[in-house]
Amino acid sequence: MIRSFFYRLFSKKRIEAPGILKGMQCPKRYWFETHDPLHHEAASDERLKMMMRTQVKEAAKGLFPEGVAVTKEGKAGADETKQRLRAPSGVLFNAVFEGEGVRAVSDVVAWDDEGVRIYQVKSSSGIKESYYTESALLWQVMRAAGVKVNKAFVIYLNNRYERNGELDLFSLLEVKPITQVLRRRQDAIRQGILRVQRIGAAMPEIAIGPQCNDPYPCDYRIRCWAHVPTPSVFDLHKLPGKKKFELFRQGIVRFEEIPADFPLRPEQTRQIEAELRGREFIDAPAIAA
Repeated sequence: MIRSFFYRLFSKKRIEAPGILKGMQCPKRYWFETHDPLHHEAASDERLKMMMRTQVKEAAKGLFPEGVAVTKEGKAGADETKQRLRAPSGVLFNAVFEGEGVRAVSDVVAWDDEGVRIYQVKSSSGIKESYYTESALLWQVMRAAGVKVNKAFVIYLNNRYERNGELDLFSLLEVKPITQVLRRRQDAIRQGILRVQRIGAAMPEIAIGPQCNDPYPCDYRIRCWAHVPTPSVFDLHKLPGKKKFELFRQGIVRFEEIPADFPLRPEQTRQIEAELRGREFIDAPAIAA
């Protein structure tokens, strides 16, 4: 605790918010990112998602016609944000904040006599659990930076919207308040920040688990899962993740190791038989239908 306090107080190094989120998901992932990162190009589907996120964020700016963008990044961006926030009211895009040894960026910050509001823009058509965590981290960093946030929102796509003529942003985009959820998470977020800041030079010993894909897919599965054969219980179709890890922790990994009395769905039984016995299952009536 003392080490983390002085780290945040005196260190000029700031951990970017995505790094904190990765470390909260799995300390080993954060260690890989900072000590032995993978170097690869984003897959085509990931590039497509990034393009879509950019497009939705650009569209969301239309909800705030008076907004201006912070032009700098890093420490310079935090200084520019601080300077602009001295105005009595306004809207900032890509505002940068530093606090608790963390640097975070808000998609939209708006303020006036009623207080400061933050908006995070997402390209999904609903609210995911991870959005609360990301926004709660931003809230905590802003509070540590001396900015008192009083409301928070998530902006996401309305999948029921049908365009007829000109694009209607107020119908295309949903704005959901999440203030109360974030208030309840501040203590947990602060503890999460401290845990990540305590990760040292030695690689944490973390066994594979649900955290490998929740809430974000981890690029380092290629290392941590090298001992898992293919196919394995993790490849069973529609078997819940909890059940897969229950089998794995019992030392049941390969298809042939699954007990005969283990409850399986018909399609899972066919999958196992197809793999172990080389059988083909073709449902011709279903295909014809």
